[in-house]
Amino acid sequence: NMLSDSYLSLNRLERESQFLENSFASIEAEMEEKEVDRDHTPSILPVAPNSDYYVSSSYGYRADPYTGRREFHGGVDIAGHTGTPIITTADGVVQKVSRDRRIGHYVAINHGQGYRTVYGHLHQRPPVKVGQVVKRGQTIGKLGNSGRSTGPHVHYAVQRNGRHKDPFRYIFN
Repeated sequence: NMLSDSYLSLNRLERESQFLENSFASIEAEMEEKEVDRDHTPSILPVAPNSDYYVSSSYGYRADPYTGRREFHGGVDIAGHTGTPIITTADGVVQKVSRDRRIGHYVAINHGQGYRTVYGHLHQRPPVKVGQVVKRGQTIGKLGNSGRSTGPHVHYAVQRNGRHKDPFRYIFN
């Protein structure tokens, strides 16, 4: 009888430990998933914090610097010295490297979870390629004055599910 009691106790302990092991595995999986979400969510400035910069134009309605007309500015402009490294604000995949009449040389990065960031007015053609995997903080180009620009700056935009968002709601450094 003592033997069967011991066997039952052992069996219960084994079931409990299996349950705990499964719980820990699912907690770990969830934490890893959250870490991936975090790494792929824009969260820093597109310039290194130790570089010289200032915000020359914020997100939202403003007077167009060329026409003076009220227009929506779908990003922030961060002015600085030509050649200042521009860094990606989250992990992702380079979606587009192009040149546009308005924002000049630019890079667009797809971060997944509906996030996309754009870095415009870059100096020269950026050294990244479409399909390239990039990590937060990685240099993707240099601050410049290409396109329709009144001085050296980066136009930085954050989009979520195709809609422009205020990038400062995604800057935590």
